Amino acid sequence: MLYTLSGRIRVIVLSRRVDTMDYKIYVQVMGLPRGSERSYKIEIIDTNTTAVEGVHYKLSENQIFPADTVKAQMHVILYNRDPELRNQPVTLAFR
Repeated sequence: MLYTLSGRIRVIVLSRRVDTMDYKIYVQVMGLPRGSERSYKIEIIDTNTTAVEGVHYKLSENQIFPADTVKAQMHVILYNRDPELRNQPVTLAFR
């Protein structure tokens, strides 16, 4: 099976009243459904990322395609606690 995912999230201040946001990214496996769960791993592209894990974001710990499916949601928790986001957005790049 081939798993391909790439993207970029630009983190900016959404609202002063919102501390966290659950950002859902829809992913799809290339191939047929399987009768068991399949895990996948997201790689952060350090050279294109200015966001700091734990400060600006947290990736979901279990990245899984459920059994008998080819689509899933990856969850990225975005944190809106860094006061510098008001002046300088950060970028999270992954594949």
